[in-house]
Amino acid sequence: MIGGARGPARIDLCPHCAGTGFVRYQFDAAALVKSLADTFGIKTHFSSKEAVALIVLEARLGTAKKLGQALRKIAGRSFDGLVVECIGSDRDGAVWWIAMA
Repeated sequence: MIGGARGPARIDLCPHCAGTGFVRYQFDAAALVKSLADTFGIKTHFSSKEAVALIVLEARLGTAKKLGQALRKIAGRSFDGLVVECIGSDRDGAVWWIAMA
């Protein structure tokens, strides 16, 4: 289960920034996966560029590059029965889809 008594799981995009004074980008992984599944559906491919254009993300994940980094970080992990998988690449970068766990 993601989250629990302490709230939703927060995933760091920059694990190397710990203790350096730089801002660490964090996001709610389960909410991101659910938002993508609600927007694109299950087993429908999409790129990070398309996802940023279609869904409203928090400002810290507002670019295709940051979204792609987030998706790479959580690929293969189950969030509320949904898994993000990279299925290839095209001119816009990696191509992703959401599958049932």
